[in-house]
Amino acid sequence: MSTSAAAAAPQAGPSRSLPTKRPLSGIFAIDKPSGPTSMALLEELKPLFASSSLFLNPDGSLPDNRKPSNKNRRGRGGGGGGKWGKQSGRKGEALPPKLGQGGTLDPLASGVLVIGVGEGTKKLQSYLEGGKEYLTVGLLGSSTTSYDALEPVMYREPHAHVTPDNLASHLSKFRGSILQAPPLYSALRIDGMRLFEYARQGKELPRPIEKRKVEIKELKLNAWYPAGSHEWKPPAKEVPDEEKALVGKVRQLAGEKVAQAPATEETSKANEDTNSAKQGSNGADQGGDPAAFGLIMSVGGGTYVRSIVHDLAQEAKSAAHVVALRRTRQGRWATDRWYVTHTDPSTSDWTDKEELAGPPQPGQHGLGSGAVETVKGNCIRWSVFEEAIKAMKNGADADESGDAAANGEPVPKKRRVEGAVSRAEGLQEWERILLEHDVSTRQYRSLLNVSMRYDY
Repeated sequence: MSTSAAAAAPQAGPSRSLPTKRPLSGIFAIDKPSGPTSMALLEELKPLFASSSLFLNPDGSLPDNRKPSNKNRRGRGGGGGGKWGKQSGRKGEALPPKLGQGGTLDPLASGVLVIGVGEGTKKLQSYLEGGKEYLTVGLLGSSTTSYDALEPVMYREPHAHVTPDNLASHLSKFRGSILQAPPLYSALRIDGMRLFEYARQGKELPRPIEKRKVEIKELKLNAWYPAGSHEWKPPAKEVPDEEKALVGKVRQLAGEKVAQAPATEETSKANEDTNSAKQGSNGADQGGDPAAFGLIMSVGGGTYVRSIVHDLAQEAKSAAHVVALRRTRQGRWATDRWYVTHTDPSTSDWTDKEELAGPPQPGQHGLGSGAVETVKGNCIRWSVFEEAIKAMKNGADADESGDAAANGEPVPKKRRVEGAVSRAEGLQEWERILLEHDVSTRQYRSLLNVSMRYDY
């Protein structure tokens, strides 16, 4: 946990106790899993942090800004936001430490989620505005209302003509300073109305769609997944029929051009085969698996990765939506990363090595032992907090001190030893791991006289 001062470092000496500078404030990062929203994870952390001695005064008392309220502030002006509201709490309840995030992640996305605690929340703005690195995968052939796989398909386009070289030829259009629009159909509203509402009412937009300037510092092809070589599928759901009839008008309002794939003997045959395999009464569900492509990018604040995937496919006269998205770096925080050497000759539009979205599975890429280069990151895996929250809810100590972990498998000896050290220090396991991620706690860690290398 990166703190604004040497907050977690104890006084020099042989004693082993909690950090003397409390309540703890600072910034740390978790490796967010795909699925939950960023805010949902922060809400889960609040009761866990509220139960921790790290966020109390040195004498064990509550900081003034966390003392129970004499009023029930969950009503008007209380802010909502779940049990804890906007740090308000219920009448008579101690407040959790103040938490904030340095840039939200979509539910589909995984990776670096920067979190500020206490005074650390005041430094989150620099993370919102700063650079980030992403790994993403786009599935060709269909566009969704959100530009990702969590929302229904809005329209489909030919895709058999798209090749890696075809995509690579358009990458330069998205590098440097560009003007970018957010996902037009889910995120964009003009005077409170969605584009579908304007199309339904036959109205013109009151003003052009405003694009914002963003910086794309690096953008390269990371991988190509031929049709049939992967398991990504477009969403099973499609937009309702009444909206489907408006798609053409909506795209016209948005200034999009309907894709017209170049007609060649090869692509005509491929699309003919695809069209012959269409399913459903409206013929919108194309048979066959489209290809997918991976991108690596380094971008400035405010960039929509989903829009890059969507717009790149449009340049290739097709459609695509995001099926995988991982933030691999933000500021000084980075996830674990895995690389394999490209089997095909690379060009300047390709990464030198293919980056994987997660640890390689058995048989993936036909990789043998030692074929994967692993680079360790400095984010805390969400499972560390997830296990602690589960233990707290069950009324148990959050340390793994028994013979089995949460998954029923024996706890490695190394973890049992480290858990014993944590208990001797008056810390729960998650608290010790949190302190391990504080660059100012080296003195504290040296007092433990144990290896502080983890495999979480």
